[in-house]
Amino acid sequence: MSQTANPPSVAADSFPRLSLSVREGSDRGALHVREPVVFNIISPDRFKQIPWKNGQGVTSELAISEGDDIAEFTWRISIAKVDKDGAFSDFSGLHRTLVLLEGRGLELCHDDTSFDRLQRPLDYAEFDGASRTVGTLISGPITDFNVMSRAGRMSACLLYTSDAADDLLCV
Repeated sequence: MSQTANPPSVAADSFPRLSLSVREGSDRGALHVREPVVFNIISPDRFKQIPWKNGQGVTSELAISEGDDIAEFTWRISIAKVDKDGAFSDFSGLHRTLVLLEGRGLELCHDDTSFDRLQRPLDYAEFDGASRTVGTLISGPITDFNVMSRAGRMSACLLYTSDAADDLLCV
């Protein structure tokens, strides 16, 4: 089911500060926080451009678990521009969180049985990477933020907070 954090509008090029906590475990109710992940901050022109597995687009990879690549990873965060309807790539064994950053929205259908409708920036959906997911644009292209984590090894949670001084999105 899609969820909304009720934040202000967010443009992809002015995304709030991002924090990632790596949590180990398979049961979300019994997670143990490991050492924080330390990132080297790189400019967008240095993001890796990774073709989608289904050949229908390209993802800007922001970060991936140390020593891993697209063929096998524990976690990955990325941003993608979507300009046409279509099936999502198969990421069996991974849990996916997709956040709408820009655009008029995206409808997701998972295995022809469950649906998510993301209409406002920072609306998000969580789903199994093995699901047969089809995305339908509501009215024109969108930009989304993706978090994928290996089921049974890592999990990710999304938290948005806002006050007068800062916005913070923690993954």
